Amino acid sequence: MEPPETDKMPPPNAFERALSVWLLEADRLEEPPEQLLHGLVEQFARQGIHLLTSSALVRTLHPQFEMLAQRWRPFVVDEIKTEGSDRLQGHRKVPGPRGIVDMYMFAHGHSQETLYQESPFHAVHQSGLPMRWRPETGGDVAGFQVIDELRARGATDYVVLPVAMQAPFAAGVSFATAHAGGFPPGFQEDLERLMPLFGLVMGFALERISLREIMAAYLGPSAAKRVLRGQIVLGQVKSLKAVIGFADLYGLRRHVDDVPEEDQIKALSRFFAVAQSAVRQAGGEILKMMGDSLLFVVPLEEGVPERIRGRALDVAQQVIRRSRNNELFEKYGLTVSLGLHEGEVLLGNVGAPSRLDFTVLGEAVNLAARLQKWGGMHGEPIVLSAELAGRLDRDFRALGPVTLKGILEPQEAMAPRE
Repeated sequence: MEPPETDKMPPPNAFERALSVWLLEADRLEEPPEQLLHGLVEQFARQGIHLLTSSALVRTLHPQFEMLAQRWRPFVVDEIKTEGSDRLQGHRKVPGPRGIVDMYMFAHGHSQETLYQESPFHAVHQSGLPMRWRPETGGDVAGFQVIDELRARGATDYVVLPVAMQAPFAAGVSFATAHAGGFPPGFQEDLERLMPLFGLVMGFALERISLREIMAAYLGPSAAKRVLRGQIVLGQVKSLKAVIGFADLYGLRRHVDDVPEEDQIKALSRFFAVAQSAVRQAGGEILKMMGDSLLFVVPLEEGVPERIRGRALDVAQQVIRRSRNNELFEKYGLTVSLGLHEGEVLLGNVGAPSRLDFTVLGEAVNLAARLQKWGGMHGEPIVLSAELAGRLDRDFRALGPVTLKGILEPQEAMAPRE
């Protein structure tokens, strides 16, 4: 039976012992970071320590985000707005048993912004030392803006602690209460002794998330999930029915000596970004980026095949349309060509025992690649196999039987009418 909530403060070290037991439970290893903050609030309350708010800020290893910030608040308290940052990339609310955790994702560069530079978390990260504020005594953090917010809400005590974590991760956590007299004697010392254990639990969760996100960035979300679920053995493949697409930034290699390296990177980044956005909207995934080319698939397994095929063609048309509105492409005469085909492919692990590659194989992949190559050479932005075009209710024009390198028989090819 759970102990009832009470305003009676625990005896010295009781809180430390209770929190240690909770942190060492195996369940902590399975929880995402936001649940860790919810759990801390719950454990504090069970020991009679009721929080006004709690925050955590983590510098993490993530392809898109530099920092993850979390703020816990009771249900009756409105979200505290995060202003003064151009790097805020996302916000979501995660409800829990006693309140809400607001999660904020900041892009790389946030560590140079004033919002972070003038925060207690930055000071704690820099010094590696805890900071504390109380109305009657002031303290190390008295000059920070957050103190005005806490004072207005009736805070009586505020503690900011560095969390011991292995580089490149860095973290800090804060707690505020409105309890008369502030936190109990020994509270800060208890927490300081617990921070290494807290850092191990948080670090494990963050490394697991970072692994997932990094794999998704390099392999694609679907492939990353398959690998993390155990599809990691050389030769372990599965059959997949899909629309296969090859796309190429045509002309970059021809003009490579005339295009400054900086412009080459910008043009490629624009091409890949446009393609990724379009492919994801269609429910597909980019599996390969090879120089100035890419390979993507739009699986036919989930949903209505007729609609999925249409979305695959929409991907190609959207990439062409959006790429044309780019000054670098116009300046250097760059164009995009795409080849599309539908077929059965093998999806999975190929390569060497110590260097695996998660990709697709099969004649359908080869045909899509050859159609793209032919289209680039003959000024056709989008070339489809007659097999795929025949399953689409769109208007096409015949390109005639075309001879493709590596394909024995001439292939009927189609192109969408503009």
